[in-house]
Amino acid sequence: MSTLAFLSTDATADSRWTPIARSPMQRQQRERGARFETRHGWELAVAFPNESEMLESVGIAELPQFGKLDVRGAGARPSATRCTWYQMTPQRALCITDATITRSVRAELQESARQVVDVSSGLGSVALIGPRAGEFLRRITELESFPASGVVCEVHGHVLTINGGFLLLFPQEYGHYLYEVLLDAAVPFDGGPIGVDGVPRGTIW
Repeated sequence: MSTLAFLSTDATADSRWTPIARSPMQRQQRERGARFETRHGWELAVAFPNESEMLESVGIAELPQFGKLDVRGAGARPSATRCTWYQMTPQRALCITDATITRSVRAELQESARQVVDVSSGLGSVALIGPRAGEFLRRITELESFPASGVVCEVHGHVLTINGGFLLLFPQEYGHYLYEVLLDAAVPFDGGPIGVDGVPRGTIW
């Protein structure tokens, strides 16, 4: 586990200290009329104008509040239902969790894995959702099957499948650039940004 506690979502569970994290994508979100709320230690874009129209094609939703665990060594997968497991190599996996259960999932994984590192603040996450999400994704990457790791918009990351779309994971420092490229690429599709609350129920878990 990481010894840098301030990088972990656990910090938000300590009532004595409640830091607020802000995404590098926030400036573009404000320019596009986002409404923000603070949840799980993050200032999140929860809604945008005309979200329903975007979802008819491809909606782009930033979801930075997820827990992200880098799991090294053979071990059992977590029993929780609100998490996604991506086996990158035989000895390394990424576990994406609902923010409320990251601590318990990590504790469970530590019982059998060689090492579990909380990389929640190091990896950004954006969902592509809608009937044209697959077509849109193929315009921005040469990857052909998913889940997969590789280059998306000139940035190396991971692409996982979700219900009705895809989840992109990438180094957080590229967030501003990647979000801008995604929004520009969505224009011919009549797509655009949606907020956390605009993600249809059951899309992630």
